[in-house]
Amino acid sequence: MAATTQANVAGPGKGVLPNPFEEELEKFKNQIKIKEREYFKFSSETEFCQEIDTLQSKLHSGRRQQNMTRLKGFVEAMTQFGKVIDVFCQTSEVLAFVWGPWKLLLLVADTFSHAFSELLDTYEQLGDTLLLLLQTRELFPNDAHMAKILSSIYKDVLEFHRQAFKYFQQPSQCFINNSCY
Repeated sequence: MAATTQANVAGPGKGVLPNPFEEELEKFKNQIKIKEREYFKFSSETEFCQEIDTLQSKLHSGRRQQNMTRLKGFVEAMTQFGKVIDVFCQTSEVLAFVWGPWKLLLLVADTFSHAFSELLDTYEQLGDTLLLLLQTRELFPNDAHMAKILSSIYKDVLEFHRQAFKYFQQPSQCFINNSCY
């Protein structure tokens, strides 16, 4: 069972509650391989953006261009989300487990053009939705209910990554035959 980290997410004078972001992170870590945990642990937005530039150059040189600007909204949303999470958490590792899996998924999906395009579409939609929600966060900056909502979003992003990993770890014949479901 994962250890629970304590943080004051209830707001001033309301006591100390378990940190929902760190709880979700521990659950996610327990569902992935140790090698993946180590890979993700120190991931950052800067590293992610550098990898995207490299990937875009690779796609361009291989004449397999994708509209990578679709990721811009999600990058912006996750950057803002990271600033919000910082209010509730004292660790950068929480967001590292968004940047790391995202980077790895894009690198793996690159070899499957349709899946790669679908992944870009999904991240674009997530970014648009998250940006809209983050506009309301200023109304409730240290509210426990806002922390719960934001941690639920964090949980959904981690779950999306977990499911996507599961999909891309299937044997290659599943991709060819589309018969894995």
